[in-house]
Amino acid sequence: MSVIQGIAATASSLPPASSLSGKTDSDGDCHGFLHNAALLLCSTTFVLYLAFHAKKNVRKLRHGRSLIMIAYYLLLWFTALLNLAWCSLQWPVNKLDRL
Repeated sequence: MSVIQGIAATASSLPPASSLSGKTDSDGDCHGFLHNAALLLCSTTFVLYLAFHAKKNVRKLRHGRSLIMIAYYLLLWFTALLNLAWCSLQWPVNKLDRL
């Protein structure tokens, strides 16, 4: 138990990560246009790739009947769509921060 208490004491004495970089959330540090465009482009491309191969993959999953692979494929779709939504929602937030 003393090891866990020592780690907790060390972690509580560290300054927040924002103070280490010298920037705070109110500084409005946001990434530039190219960064956001690259994130959105990569995320969109990956979702389009999944959609292009979806019919073949679903057919394979039906015939294989592996619940692990079905769960993996569903988790992959969920993660890809969540990432696309996050990238899309970052776009207007960064525009509002600059005003």
